[in-house]
Amino acid sequence: MDINVQQLSNISSGSTEQANNAYNTSRTESNIQNVPNSSVGNVNNNANAASILKNLMPGDILSGIINQIKESQVLIGFNDGSLLSAHLTGDANVAKGDNITFLVKDISNSQISLKVISQGEQQNMFIGKALEAAGLYATDENTAMIKELLSLNMPVNSDMLNNVSRLMAQYPDANINTIANLIRLDMPVNSENIAMFEAYKNFDAQINGQLNSLGLDIYNSINNADDLTDIRNLINGMYGTGDSEVASENLGKAFSKEYTNNLANSLSSISDAGKALADRINADDISLKDTINYILSNKELADPSSGITNSASFKQLLGQFITETMRLTPKDVGVSDNPINSFYKRVRKNIEDVENVFKSSNINEELSKSMQDIKSNIDFMNDLNKNMTFFQMPLKFSENEGNGELYVFTNKKALAHNAEDVSAMLHLDMEHLGPIDVYVKLNKKNVSTNFVLESEELLDFVYAHIDELNRRLEQLGYSAHFEMKVSENVKDEFNFVNDFVERDIHPENNGQYILCLLYTSDAADE
Repeated sequence: MDINVQQLSNISSGSTEQANNAYNTSRTESNIQNVPNSSVGNVNNNANAASILKNLMPGDILSGIINQIKESQVLIGFNDGSLLSAHLTGDANVAKGDNITFLVKDISNSQISLKVISQGEQQNMFIGKALEAAGLYATDENTAMIKELLSLNMPVNSDMLNNVSRLMAQYPDANINTIANLIRLDMPVNSENIAMFEAYKNFDAQINGQLNSLGLDIYNSINNADDLTDIRNLINGMYGTGDSEVASENLGKAFSKEYTNNLANSLSSISDAGKALADRINADDISLKDTINYILSNKELADPSSGITNSASFKQLLGQFITETMRLTPKDVGVSDNPINSFYKRVRKNIEDVENVFKSSNINEELSKSMQDIKSNIDFMNDLNKNMTFFQMPLKFSENEGNGELYVFTNKKALAHNAEDVSAMLHLDMEHLGPIDVYVKLNKKNVSTNFVLESEELLDFVYAHIDELNRRLEQLGYSAHFEMKVSENVKDEFNFVNDFVERDIHPENNGQYILCLLYTSDAADE
């Protein structure tokens, strides 16, 4: 659809009477904005209006709102209050109130021929101009790059485009969305963070699962190694030293009486050394750490043929070792002001200490990779927490394990200005309760929660105990409101990228990309 501009006018008051008279006005003041590469100022007469028309060039862009339509006549308003009277040609697919962007097609005899640009056309023009300014070719990959930046409300300037283009070339297998989001979140763009972001996208980055893999790799290494010195060093290193040292509990506190009796009986039947260890276990006089060290230091007990190190009982010992050194327990929560931060600092330090020990060792590749995966996950969370608040919480309860994830939707900049208005979600994966999502909104001392559970049975269970939670919150001075529902479909499933990382993105430009680009090169870089 084309529009022929017949008159230029300015009605600063925006009154109905003045707007109606604009169709018959030929000598009014005009000020057209958003015209790139043009020095357009106030117009006081027809001569000045002619000057505006003279300065406009085909290819220039205008944007305004359709204020009125009368038959084939339209009145287009601009940001400063100026109005442009125009004649519609062709099929007029516009309505009052539409925000329209126009391309100057032709200028002749003091008339402007304008073409209405669709949002898709606007974007394509924007992409072309942006690529040209950055000195990049209009390839499918570069086009997709700009579209991704636009979708994330990121700046589209030469520096950004060249930086993202360089990173895409450096990491050709990485998703553009991943690279763009890492930049947006002020996180280092490296192979580790790219891999972790992709893993989080696919729900493959649960640290609880990585810990289980580490325990299994240690178990396999013990039963396939000729020399267990490195394994013993690893186990002792994971307990830490000095301020980061983790105390190991006696077996009687970690396991049932039935388990310790069965383990003691198995040890007693192998050798005198085994009987001596069994006596200490029965007397509840030895820690988990010392029990594992004792077995691995004794050739008869450590030999796979003895049936100890390759037994289910020993695998449980190693599982409890992982829990002691690398999982959060209820007692850990009250240890410091920020128990989760303290926990991860300790775990990472212990891993680094172990890696330093193994620099010159022959530790197997699988075990080394398991430790690196855990460290990369911790580093990723630390980088993410520069701007957002997110923690995984590998949990150990009295009789089972679980995994928790805490997402604070209110970013840290917003929290710095209003710490009393917070929105968050706690995701729990429990052995018996299954997945649970708890959405929380906190406004001063008012707490609203919404539980999303897997079944009606679980909903009934939570209902039966909700009064306990309410009493505890009231004791802390909070007023709580609870809602619950059963997860109905996949829409209820939490998505790390869409529901957390990109939650703060709310496009407000309504597709008017052109106007962001075509002022000046300096404006585009802001």
